Amino acid sequence: NSANGRARFERGWSEGWSSENTATYTREINTIHRITGMVGMSARSTRWENFNVEGNQFEQEDLGYYGFPSAKTMLPPGLSDTKVNEVSFFGRLNYSLMDKYIFQATVRADGSSRFAENNKWGYFPSASAAWRISEEGWMKNVRFINNLKLRASWGISGKQAIGAYESLAKVGTYVTTINGLDPVMASYFSSLENSNLKWETTTEYNVGLDVDFWDSRLGVVIDAYNKTTSNLLYANPVPQYTGYGTVTENMGKIRNRGIEFTVKAVPVQSRNFEWALDFNIGLNRSKVLALGIQDWQTVGTGWRTGEQGYLEVGKPLGNWYGLKVLGIWQSQSQIDQAVAQGLIDESQKPIPGQYRFYDRDGNGKTTAEDRVIIGSAEPDFTGGLSTSFTYRNLTLSANFVFTYGNQIFNGNSYEMSGSNNYNNAYKSAVNRWKPTLYYYDAVNGVRGELFMEGNPSNKIPVSSSGLTPIEMANDTWIEDGSYLRMQDITLSYTLPEKFVRKLRLSNVRIFLTGTNVFCWTNYSGFDPDVNVSSGQASYLQPGLDYFSYPRARSF
Repeated sequence: NSANGRARFERGWSEGWSSENTATYTREINTIHRITGMVGMSARSTRWENFNVEGNQFEQEDLGYYGFPSAKTMLPPGLSDTKVNEVSFFGRLNYSLMDKYIFQATVRADGSSRFAENNKWGYFPSASAAWRISEEGWMKNVRFINNLKLRASWGISGKQAIGAYESLAKVGTYVTTINGLDPVMASYFSSLENSNLKWETTTEYNVGLDVDFWDSRLGVVIDAYNKTTSNLLYANPVPQYTGYGTVTENMGKIRNRGIEFTVKAVPVQSRNFEWALDFNIGLNRSKVLALGIQDWQTVGTGWRTGEQGYLEVGKPLGNWYGLKVLGIWQSQSQIDQAVAQGLIDESQKPIPGQYRFYDRDGNGKTTAEDRVIIGSAEPDFTGGLSTSFTYRNLTLSANFVFTYGNQIFNGNSYEMSGSNNYNNAYKSAVNRWKPTLYYYDAVNGVRGELFMEGNPSNKIPVSSSGLTPIEMANDTWIEDGSYLRMQDITLSYTLPEKFVRKLRLSNVRIFLTGTNVFCWTNYSGFDPDVNVSSGQASYLQPGLDYFSYPRARSF
């Protein structure tokens, strides 16, 4: 309505090509030496283009699409043209000696147009070795172990998760006026140049052990790793006086260490019945080793305004950053006493029923400087369990996944706490703080009969028209994200072979499957397995829930 009609015409297209080429050579010498070599190259080019034009102020709508040229006001057309080129050269050499000692080495050179002129190429080698101990002669008498392998590997990989022209100073345009009458087109630099932008690299060390017992009735796999990521591609905030918000840089170093443990077993195996089991559990511990020229950095997740994450050298990833709630102001006298003691600044004087926040800097005001670490998005451990029971032609199988110890930032609470605008609210809002009210005898100046019994809640604040919560995360919105989910369960029956042959078929299987059947969790949202953090926060600060759509349950 404000534009008296608005029309937009947009056309976009994309094209791309890729080429993959490999040559492999294999040779076996006296069944003792086996050598395999491979070399190759790949190339890819992708281009996206978009054109749009927009007009408003239409006298009539009857012409519809064909009336587009009749707009009184035409906005400047928009055009975007993005192209990315990538090329890689790689090689791999495998060597096996008597199937006991296995070695592999790879090297690859990757080039990408996303990086600066002198840093478009990255070089990533890797090597691994394995010793099949069970093939040694002195292991032949150890009959209860049928496979024993020791593994070790090292490698470097690269990452290019940035836009097409992040290393360049991009130019933007807009329409303005100098004399207040005539429109002119102005151009400006919309981003800062970074001529040193290069590949993000990750170096990983891994050792592992594979053991199978009793004709593979029981198998154990153990993996331990140490992974260090350097030259992180990060949109680093810059001072506002520069005229820019961020610049994409290589900054910081992060380490991840962990161990993964897997057990595969067939506890019961008979002629008509079999029970199979597969269990895995893993833990990862991250640590920030460097953050460029500073020791700490806040992280924005994309939730409304501000930053909800916190990085600091020496601490793990995924720290939730916000205000710590000490309770709720219960009475006006309590507030007046705090003001008299200098604990509250008069300019930010709260009302009864509002949160009491921890005053970190002691200035009596609730500001961003009062934020502390209020939770962690990094789980203590994760894992899964798969099991199946087979009786003749009938099979029941189920798959479970779990995580423990991580915390979710429930951003929905800002909107649904019952005191923000006119949104719907959680049912817990009925237990919010409420004052005890009495009738007042104005003639005698005394308190009269009870009008409404209050609710001295110390968890849920007062609901008040026009009272907007502070737009900073607080620890009441941090929730336990631990869960155990039945990912799927299937009951199946395979028809007998004799019956199937009569139908001239090779196999007939009838089954009923349920997906996302149950999820046991204390999280109050739709799904604890959630991460709508945007940009780099999707891996630096995961675990944001902000009206994410619930996962479907299907049968």
